[in-house]
Amino acid sequence: DPAHAALLMAQAADGGDVPAMFLYANMLRAGEGVARDDAKALALYQAASDADYAPASQALAIAWRYGELGLQADDSQSRLMDHEAAEALAHAR
Repeated sequence: DPAHAALLMAQAADGGDVPAMFLYANMLRAGEGVARDDAKALALYQAASDADYAPASQALAIAWRYGELGLQADDSQSRLMDHEAAEALAHAR
């Protein structure tokens, strides 16, 4: 049940679970089990990226590259987020 999954993911994200922030942002971005909410998805991706979660940084890089989630396309911001993702992956080892 996507709605129940979204509820559980939201609770985990609200509790500070970084991977849950990323997964819930994906659900919000796609409108999977919840109403689509690009602004909230963007905020969750940013919070997870700030916690050095590489997949969130990669999602932000894509959003900047293509002007998604209410962002204006910006190649320099996209490259910056790609770099942050690479740094997060290097630190995860």
